[in-house]
Amino acid sequence: MKHHQGKFAIPCQLRFLNNYNGVLDKACQALKDKPELIVGDFAPQSCLLHYVDYENYEILGNVPLAQVTCTDERKMIYLKGYLERENEIAVIPMGEHFQMFLFSVGKDDTDPSFQAIVIPKFNFILDLDDTLVRCRPVEHNVEPNKKAHEHLMKVSMNVQDGNGVAHKGTVNFLCTCRPWILEFLEWASVCFRIIVITNATWHYATEVIKILDPERKTLLRNIDPDKPESLSQLIKSREFLKQVEFINAKNNEKLTCGVKELSRFSLNAYTSVIFDDDQNVWSPSNRINLLPFQDVTKYSDPKQFISNMKDKVWHQFSILNFLRRKQCLALQATGSAIAINAEMAPKKTSPQSTSPQGKQQFATLTACQ
Repeated sequence: MKHHQGKFAIPCQLRFLNNYNGVLDKACQALKDKPELIVGDFAPQSCLLHYVDYENYEILGNVPLAQVTCTDERKMIYLKGYLERENEIAVIPMGEHFQMFLFSVGKDDTDPSFQAIVIPKFNFILDLDDTLVRCRPVEHNVEPNKKAHEHLMKVSMNVQDGNGVAHKGTVNFLCTCRPWILEFLEWASVCFRIIVITNATWHYATEVIKILDPERKTLLRNIDPDKPESLSQLIKSREFLKQVEFINAKNNEKLTCGVKELSRFSLNAYTSVIFDDDQNVWSPSNRINLLPFQDVTKYSDPKQFISNMKDKVWHQFSILNFLRRKQCLALQATGSAIAINAEMAPKKTSPQSTSPQGKQQFATLTACQ
């Protein structure tokens, strides 16, 4: 899939055709007088399987619907050529919480207008350690190598003295960021609602986030890092997770670890994709949401990584939307909840074949919301 690079402005007029549960008042009112829309990316058409019936050319369910018409007829041919891609749709971010999908629904190729639906942004769940960064304790006099994306950070935490007595102290860490981190966060923070779920402590996670976004343009764009109530919208640290005990196989030491689970934070599994190096810390019901980590991170070059990442993320959302639609139809037909296996998904509904993770049993979720 060829991805959109950079921003592209669409000069247009919007005519909203409905107002579902007041969403238009919250998300779309400002766009009524806005002369242009900004394309953030292009996604597979299969990401809209839950919302659009392409075979019958109709919108499914009650979602905010708009008609989009170009204001300059001379640009219409170029605009149609740019936006009408085979099996792809334009993604237009609308602030922090909503997104617009722009597409053609109909058999008339001469129709100069597009249709668009407005839905909440999809969730992109990120881990920190060994996913976005690698950190290790260091001495005070270590000098970070900026060319190697290294940063020195100080974290307040419990430490032990020579007698094994715990007390409050400060530990120095050398934090090394992935080489593609800036480009990745610029794209992800525009197109998705980002939530960081980590087994790191609150203070540690906060310092890492400040390193990842020092100018507050991506993760911290609308969050105050100095206010815990604001920062908690982004960070779900060890303190938020359910702790379980396990035995370390190497030394038989008893350890505790937080289990990560989307439902603990009221996140819909049908609209959430996870980027984490360790699938074992996740609830089994959420492992279908995980990106294949080794496959996603095989490129160190930022351009190659971003292109590969976009393919994998949108493909995963395609699988989830197929499952959601399948579940919704089953609920409507039977009136009761059922479990769905991702192996049922036909290959033609997504740009790639279903991954091994997609063959695991998918937990029963709220599909028709």
